[in-house]
Amino acid sequence: MNLLAIKEGLEKDIQRFEKRVAFQEKYVKFLRTNDYESEAERYEALDKAYQTELDSLKNRSFIKKFKKSLADTEKRLADKDKHFKDMPEKIKEAEESIKLYRKLIDEVKKSPKVTAKQKADRNMWVQGNEASYESCVGALEGVKGGFESQKEVYPTVSKDYETLEQVIKIAKGKKAK
Repeated sequence: MNLLAIKEGLEKDIQRFEKRVAFQEKYVKFLRTNDYESEAERYEALDKAYQTELDSLKNRSFIKKFKKSLADTEKRLADKDKHFKDMPEKIKEAEESIKLYRKLIDEVKKSPKVTAKQKADRNMWVQGNEASYESCVGALEGVKGGFESQKEVYPTVSKDYETLEQVIKIAKGKKAK
């Protein structure tokens, strides 16, 4: 579902529940201040007022949750706009990081062989990092292709932005999440 549609739905729900709570408060006040002909009617009205107050508390809880969700959605929309704007820079940064990563792997491959154990360790390191390098290149190409083909409507911009951040961490030798 589109973030704007979620935002609009949350705003409508908040308004609807706020109207409901305002009505419930007036109704409870009426039930508590009204004069009743019999004691039974008065107790019945007070019971109804109590039940309405409980319902009102539940509705206030929903309003709090909806407002928190609305704030989260608005933040995601702002992040999406920022990510879309920053995506070309992030792609360039990822490309540079991957080039440096490739250079590091090639330097380690060309390093002088000392002992058989060091050679085996180096070969194992190279194999593991070759696989990571290929994953990074594949992720970068996928993000670049998606960004260039869907510039107007790019629903996964935030996820792809996070993917590029992970690629940069891996390529710079930091552990990814």
